[in-house]
Amino acid sequence: MTNGRATRRSAQERYGIALLATSAAFVATAALLALVDEPIYAPLIGAVLLSVWLGGVGPAAVSLVIGWILALWVIVEPRDSLWFGGTVDMTQWGVNLAAGALIVVVAAALRISRERATEAAIEAESSLGRLEALQALSAELAGAVSSADVSRALAERASSLLDAQGATLALLERDDVLLVDPIGIAARVHVPRRRVSLEDRTVLTAAVHESRLVRADDRETLEREFPDSAEVLPEIVRSVVAVPLRVAGKPLGVVEFLFERPHAVDDELAALASTAAGLAELSLERARLYERERDLRTALDRILQVAPRFFADTAEEVTSVICREARTTFGADYGVLWRIRDDVLELVRSDPDREEWPQGLPVSLADFPGLERAVETLGVSFVPDVLLEARGGGLERVRQLGIRSSLRSPIAIGGRAEHVLVVSWQTVVDEPDQAAVAA
Repeated sequence: MTNGRATRRSAQERYGIALLATSAAFVATAALLALVDEPIYAPLIGAVLLSVWLGGVGPAAVSLVIGWILALWVIVEPRDSLWFGGTVDMTQWGVNLAAGALIVVVAAALRISRERATEAAIEAESSLGRLEALQALSAELAGAVSSADVSRALAERASSLLDAQGATLALLERDDVLLVDPIGIAARVHVPRRRVSLEDRTVLTAAVHESRLVRADDRETLEREFPDSAEVLPEIVRSVVAVPLRVAGKPLGVVEFLFERPHAVDDELAALASTAAGLAELSLERARLYERERDLRTALDRILQVAPRFFADTAEEVTSVICREARTTFGADYGVLWRIRDDVLELVRSDPDREEWPQGLPVSLADFPGLERAVETLGVSFVPDVLLEARGGGLERVRQLGIRSSLRSPIAIGGRAEHVLVVSWQTVVDEPDQAAVAA
């Protein structure tokens, strides 16, 4: 019964129409008493119908109440009184009241039905839009060939999918997470390459520790449970959601979404966020395989370029090439070749040369227990922090060069380690990929 006209009018206009129609209908009903003996309530029912059509359920109910109270007072015997009259008069009055009430009830039912249909249509349209956004995200992730492409697509497309005002990707490292590609609100507070300690009480770190979607649905929850996030994020951020990323079963990082409205993510959006994270995990795994393949090709090209020199150059030139290429291939600070004589390491060549480490420098193998085991087993070993392993004179010499991480590769001849190639970094780094080590 109601239509768009009612919703476009103000409440004052709609109730004014109902009162005006009721007044006119009551005057008409009273005037008809001069022509007939029995009251005719058709004008009052017409007023209810007109009020429903032009004003809605509320104005129609007001028209019904006012119209039939006036009729009981003025038209039904005894007049000028609200006391119930005779059986016939009250029956007529009650039957017409029931007809008017039925009109209001039917109008209310139709309005509820229409509102539900409208909500369903809006929800369907919203779901269709989210599905299209999810398909766009999937297509963009499918075309990503690097981790940077994946992180950029995830931050931009997924934030649009969830209607977020900001997003950032954080990659898990040893004791912290590294923030990359912040957009929107996140770009105002998160500097790219900024690190967040895993010890901090943030939404990001909570998602890492708990390996599940974590959300703060309002500012109060954010300040109470994640104070380190609340300290950094501006007041306009009212809710935050963080979704962990895993590749090959291992934690890789977290994607965080920022919203300017509280309770921004319901169960449906949370499921969408998890789906987007799952798509990103697959793309990251594929992109890392591409990157690893490129690295292996680069390493192989280096080997092919250097190999002929092993037969054409002098021993001194060959050892220089070995140290330089090893350092360059792994992006390290030092490449050093040692000769093993009994339990002593003798420096053959280093790249770059350092006065503190001249050729022929002797170092006790026992000062590096991890290296000693690698020599015994002829296996490649990686030490994340040499300062925690080295001892004695070896520790002092490591400190001279500021060495932290170290990769050791024994060179065996006849089943016995004759040399060991050591690649070192002045910062703590992750263990190099085994395929790259093999190359």
